[in-house]
Amino acid sequence: MQVPKNIKERLDKLSIEEIEKRLKNLVKNLNQTRMELIMTLFYLESYSRYKENAFYSRESFKFYLKNFIRISSTMYEADKWAFAIFPKESQRWGPGIIIKIKNICGRLRTQKVILEMRKFEKEKRRPILNEEAEKIILRYKKDEVSAEEVSYIYNETKAELKAVIAENDLELRNLRAQDSEKDKQIAKLKSAVRRKNKEIAELRSENEDLRQTLEGKDERRKAAQM
Repeated sequence: MQVPKNIKERLDKLSIEEIEKRLKNLVKNLNQTRMELIMTLFYLESYSRYKENAFYSRESFKFYLKNFIRISSTMYEADKWAFAIFPKESQRWGPGIIIKIKNICGRLRTQKVILEMRKFEKEKRRPILNEEAEKIILRYKKDEVSAEEVSYIYNETKAELKAVIAENDLELRNLRAQDSEKDKQIAKLKSAVRRKNKEIAELRSENEDLRQTLEGKDERRKAAQM
């Protein structure tokens, strides 16, 4: 496998400083674009606007993610937490390191780790290296879950579950309302069909009466001619 010729020719003309500046801009734009994507999805999820797309009107947001955007709900939830809670840091360092800090140190200690990483960069007047960030992260690595953390996680999980239950209840009510509306429409159609059938029967009866009347007149006319 080789670097495409057109890319090689273009980069051969640049200095390493120019290439690295280009890389930094690409990473910055990549993180900004990723944040815009995740926050837009967060909006669609929060207000159920994704259901305005008729194809997904009865589907879960997880189904929407998997089939419309084609990303996993696990990745979405992790990125959503990073970008929503630490937007500046997620754009600066990427959401991956923020998620890593949370997974290793716990949600409560994530803020402390980020503050120390900021302090490090301010003192050194340069971006923190990966190895330096690792050392800070490991200093705050959680050994056991404290009672405070258990309470925090429990309350947050409870709130998330309530939100899910509320969303499911709303979806169920919407489905029931749709079913009720369909039942009403079916009843109206049945009523209309019955009216039409009655009108058809009346027309048939009138036609039969008219036919008999015309036949009677024709018989009387023939009798008169004889």
